[in-house]
Amino acid sequence: MVLTSFGSLGNLLRLWAVIFIFNLIGSALFAAAAVYGEVLPASTFTVLFNEVAQKLDHGFWKTTLKAVFGGWLVALMVWMVAASRDTISQAFFIYGLAFLIPASGLIHCIPGSSEVLMSVFAGEVSFTEYLVGFLLPATLGNAVGGVFLVALLNYGQVAVSDKKTALSGYAEDPQESA
Repeated sequence: MVLTSFGSLGNLLRLWAVIFIFNLIGSALFAAAAVYGEVLPASTFTVLFNEVAQKLDHGFWKTTLKAVFGGWLVALMVWMVAASRDTISQAFFIYGLAFLIPASGLIHCIPGSSEVLMSVFAGEVSFTEYLVGFLLPATLGNAVGGVFLVALLNYGQVAVSDKKTALSGYAEDPQESA
C-alpha cells in the first residue's frame, strides 16, 4: 500500500496516468461521436454550450475549488461502494453521489471533459480554453478532493483504529478476509 510503503508510489502514479489518459480518450471519442455523428438534436447542443460557457466563466481558482468537492464526492462514492455489502446499496451510492455533482454545480474532470470537448468539436470553444480553462483546474481540484479529503482522512481513521476490518485489509477472523 502506498500510504505505508512509498516504494510503490511510482506504480500508483503510473496507474493513475494510464487511467486518466484513457478516460480522456474515451471522453473525446464520446464527444466526437455526439457532435459529428449528429446523435443529439440541435436544441440539446444549445443547452450544452450554455452550460460549458458557464463552466469556463468560473475562472481557474473557482473551477479548482468546485472540482475539489467534485473529486471528494467521487472518492467518497468509491469508498462507500467498497463498504457496501449488497448491490442495491452500491447502486444507491453510485447514482446518489454521482447525481450530486451536476445537481450542485460541482465539477469532475472526466464527465466535464465530454461536455467541453463537444463544444471544442463544434467550434464553440478552443482546445486551449479546454486545457487551461477546464482540464487543468478540474484535474488539480479533483486530485486534492479525492486524495486529501477522502483517501488520506479515511486511511488515517482506519490506520489508527484498534479494530481491524476486512475493508482495511486486516481481519480479526480469518474467514472475514476470504
